[in-house]
Amino acid sequence: MKDEKLSIRSCMLALLLLMFTLIATAPISLAAEKKTNKSQMELIVMTYNIFAGGSRSTPLEIAASIKFANADIIGIQEPAQSLPGLAELLGFYHNERMSILSRYPIIDHGDKDFVYVEVEPGKVVAVSNVHLPAAPYMPYQLRDQNYTVDLVIRHEKTQERMNGIASRLESLPKIAEKEIPVFLTGDFNTPSHLDWTEEARTNHYGFVVEWPISKKLEQLGFLDSYRDIYPDPVAKPAYTWTSGLPGREPPIEPNEKHDRIDFIYHAGPVKTLDSQVVGESGPYSDLSMAKWPSDHRAVVSMFEIIPVDKPWNISPDKRTYSSGDPITVSFNGSSKETDWIGLYHVQKRSEEGSIQWKYASSNTVIPSLHKSEGVVSFTDTASLSPGIYKILFLADNGYRVLNEKTISILPN
Repeated sequence: MKDEKLSIRSCMLALLLLMFTLIATAPISLAAEKKTNKSQMELIVMTYNIFAGGSRSTPLEIAASIKFANADIIGIQEPAQSLPGLAELLGFYHNERMSILSRYPIIDHGDKDFVYVEVEPGKVVAVSNVHLPAAPYMPYQLRDQNYTVDLVIRHEKTQERMNGIASRLESLPKIAEKEIPVFLTGDFNTPSHLDWTEEARTNHYGFVVEWPISKKLEQLGFLDSYRDIYPDPVAKPAYTWTSGLPGREPPIEPNEKHDRIDFIYHAGPVKTLDSQVVGESGPYSDLSMAKWPSDHRAVVSMFEIIPVDKPWNISPDKRTYSSGDPITVSFNGSSKETDWIGLYHVQKRSEEGSIQWKYASSNTVIPSLHKSEGVVSFTDTASLSPGIYKILFLADNGYRVLNEKTISILPN
């Protein structure tokens, strides 16, 4: 009976989600069928601040707006506790630590700055997501506090926003240098130097500002996907702040400073094919819905990418063994001395207990100095019954599976 109730509930949610989607204007280009070939594929990435976990709307409306954008990977800001429910509505994977929803499996290998998304079997991209502090918001300081441009830049270089992204500015370029596609989504709460230009100064109180975070990302080789397609900030201001707070009257303050503060940056083997702002009907939305559920417009971009092999690999010396044969497993990509390799019955989950296990660093149950590659051997195999087993590569004394392979044991 429980399974029947879950099935009925899932069908009802799917029907409601379809109803909400049908009220939206159909996307023009990003909803097209994605093409793939042996090395390249197309991927649609979205950044979306949903305002306090969607508290001014409903989960169905938030999910419908994501479905409308046809996004594969979504960096969510202000998720509150909404990610599991949104993932269920969409049939997606989710990662709460990085606030990401994904059509494809997410591999959380423990790095504080990013996760991997397995966009094809065995092939990954790296994804990071940020929500930088909202205050003090420097366009308001220019408007209201008589700040000079020099003072604004000093604040931006030294205050919480730069500190909030500092580790990513160090780690993500190193990932891109390895020819891994890297995406950085977020509500940055700071504008772009590509917008506050000489040509566009009349849109920004007459100021030209080299905003430090966007400038630094550019220097590190990251590209702004929207400006890849629309480089002219006068013709396409593409303001993501603000669409107005749902349910408030008036939804937008009379003297509000509109700006573009939500971005999708990319580096590595990535090419932007299209990019659009998604929001309510109006001059700043490229794609519009009849009812937009957030105070931020979203950005959705289509990319051509070349995904790479998983950075962690294990390779047993054979795929078929006789009972009693030693099982030797080569590995590479270990990042900590406490990464480990376990031998499991094929039906067991990682946390349910291995038959045998060893640290990758030492080939024993006691860790030693870290090494990124090496060999682990399981020699006590005489008692293993014939059947199918799996070998798991697991991260840092935990149960996050980095890679797995299956083997067979035959009777003597």
